Amino acid sequence: MQPIQAEACELEPDYRDKTKAGGGKMRSWSTLPLGERAILLTCPDASPLGSGNRTAAAAGRIAAANLPWVIETVPAYDSIAVYLDLKLLLGGIPLTESEAESMMERAADQLARLAESEREETAKPEREVTIPVVYGGESGPDLLSSAQRSGLTERQFIERHSSARYEVAMIGFTPGFPYLRGLPVELAQPRHDNPRLRVPAGSIGIAGGQTGIYPVASPGGWRLIGRTPMRLFRPESDEPFPIRPGDAVRFVPVESESEVAWLDSNRNSDSDSKHGDRKARQREPEGEPSLAVLRPGLQTTVQDLGRSEGWQAFGVSAGGAMDADSLRVANRLVGNEDGAAGLELTLSGGEYQVLQDTLIALTGADLGATVESEGRVGSESEAESLPLNRPVLLRQGSIVRFRGAASGCRAYLAAAGGIAVEPMLGSRSTDLRAGIGGVEGRALRTGDLLRLGKPSKAAEVLIGKLRKDASPEAAWHSVNEQASPGHSSPKPTVLRVLEGSGWHRFSEEARRAFFESEYKVGTESDRMGLRLSGAELTVSRKEEILSHGVCAGAIQVPASGQPILLAQGCQPTGGYPIIAHVAAADLGIVAQLRPGDVVSFEAVGLGEALSVYREKEERLSRLAAGIKLKWFS
Repeated sequence: MQPIQAEACELEPDYRDKTKAGGGKMRSWSTLPLGERAILLTCPDASPLGSGNRTAAAAGRIAAANLPWVIETVPAYDSIAVYLDLKLLLGGIPLTESEAESMMERAADQLARLAESEREETAKPEREVTIPVVYGGESGPDLLSSAQRSGLTERQFIERHSSARYEVAMIGFTPGFPYLRGLPVELAQPRHDNPRLRVPAGSIGIAGGQTGIYPVASPGGWRLIGRTPMRLFRPESDEPFPIRPGDAVRFVPVESESEVAWLDSNRNSDSDSKHGDRKARQREPEGEPSLAVLRPGLQTTVQDLGRSEGWQAFGVSAGGAMDADSLRVANRLVGNEDGAAGLELTLSGGEYQVLQDTLIALTGADLGATVESEGRVGSESEAESLPLNRPVLLRQGSIVRFRGAASGCRAYLAAAGGIAVEPMLGSRSTDLRAGIGGVEGRALRTGDLLRLGKPSKAAEVLIGKLRKDASPEAAWHSVNEQASPGHSSPKPTVLRVLEGSGWHRFSEEARRAFFESEYKVGTESDRMGLRLSGAELTVSRKEEILSHGVCAGAIQVPASGQPILLAQGCQPTGGYPIIAHVAAADLGIVAQLRPGDVVSFEAVGLGEALSVYREKEERLSRLAAGIKLKWFS
């Protein structure tokens, strides 16, 4: 765990008039907090479906400023979501709630000024990307009906679609999916009432007044008029995304994919797999495996702290461990850095064989872990319970089993050296939707072999000590004390929330019901979000909402009126109104909610949310220092 900075980052002076830029000019960019971890900048003049992409240019100016507390930016139609590093923004100096809130306001004002300033030195030559398209037939099953709806022949429809010059307004939905503005008005089409369960990779679609390209096979409700053989998501490449926000795009009709020989390896596969033969491109880590998967459990994936190198602007989820604090503690207990990759085990953890002596730690939910030594497997009387929240040396040949969740939902298994898988887009985390990271972009399967990195010197010393103290016949050995992460929540769970970006869209009755009601976590919940059932929440008036950047903790309300609490694996943009944001300090509690659990919500202000976040980070910092002093010094 990195120590909290000694002082807060320096910000520009506090400008109290948020509506004017320098010289008395009215400011066109407004700001709104997205919880306490992001700021949304909105420019109504950005012309959502017209020409001129101000948002991509403004996002570029913010990125070029290299503000240390800005993690990344996600431009959309008329907005930019700016994601913040709160530890760097707030620093380690004591701040009152009002001082912390004032610092956030100053940060928002500084971002708005950067977005407003149109400096020539930041202007870049416009890129134009040419996309070959096979229109109609099996490649575009909706072309004929779309042309008839527009009063055109298929040829006329193709000519008008391919003669227009488009601009990438935003990228979202799935990695590399470009939302293109510039569609001729006569080509606009309604979405399908019943979306297809699977749209082939490379499909060109139309929905409303926009057109776009499906980079990977996925469900979708757009009208499909053609398909490109060009791959728009290449995670193994130095340039994973050939199309960027702000690019110009032109479509070129071709009779068949064989005409486009120049694509070579950047061609969508005939099998429509997400990225072709991923296994062939992913290097095997060196060394002998340490763990063998005998039974993977419900869903076990490799996770670290997620992707934070700007990939959300290309539709890639930040992802990472659902309960990041539990993973951080587990890593510290085995001498790793916070961001080392470990296993996230959900509800039922599975069964694993230890292939060589391995130092591990279990944190998070109690999934009933037991261990048996080699030669005694199968005897219930021989199984011993594995303790949580302490370093444990597992001996070669032992079998680790998880009986199932006694409490909570997700446990974390860290091993000294970290799980050694190839990083993809700056992280080892598994993104199941994108099919990247971890072991071939998927959950673990029976037969998988897991290798580890080299343990730290301090971990090697502890391993030697535990090995020396252990009985030769023992399946495991541990220290006598355990760390106390303090991760608990009363039942029913009460989550602290801030007003969301769409708070004003909901009726007074809906707002009251949100805080007075209890909601049950549904069985369809996953790493992308928790589906909640309870009092129906209605908006004051129904209107189309432009998608903008979102983050974990946002509580979206679709047309059904039943909230969806976005989780760590959520997509980077969303178009449903957001009634509230769960405070960042409570996201670990969200990760441990399981189907059937009941939650309610308590309103807090921005200052209070920032204060409890700082308290949590200080508590984790003290815990990390204690672990190092007790076992690794």
